[in-house]
Amino acid sequence: MRTYISGIEYRIPGLGNTLPLIFIILLLFPLHVFSAEPIATPYFMDFYGKADGAKAGDEITVYSSRGILCGRFVVTKDGQYGFLHVYGDDPKTEVIEGAKVNEPLMFRLNGEPLQTDGLVLWTGDAERNRVDIKK
Repeated sequence: MRTYISGIEYRIPGLGNTLPLIFIILLLFPLHVFSAEPIATPYFMDFYGKADGAKAGDEITVYSSRGILCGRFVVTKDGQYGFLHVYGDDPKTEVIEGAKVNEPLMFRLNGEPLQTDGLVLWTGDAERNRVDIKK
């Protein structure tokens, strides 16, 4: 017996009729979770501030607590960043594209976690917040 989904056969030799692990992972984690760019929605907040240790050309990214990339900014001036758009979820779609209201945000510099002065939350649309970040 073979397993067919949308006319495509999924079979791993020696394991019988089993879906490949990658297919299962993609079902559990939509592709946008692994996206290199945030998905722009009509809802966003702007962040700016000091970025200790950041040099021109470095990348600051912001992730939701669910690991969704919500914002990306390339530093243009050493030690500063902004305005960094951080996108929120569009409730009119089935996909969760960004942060939800009151969801914690995590900042990273070139992939490394950054510290902030307290918890940073996505609080709503069209707000601007100063958040100083450091390694």
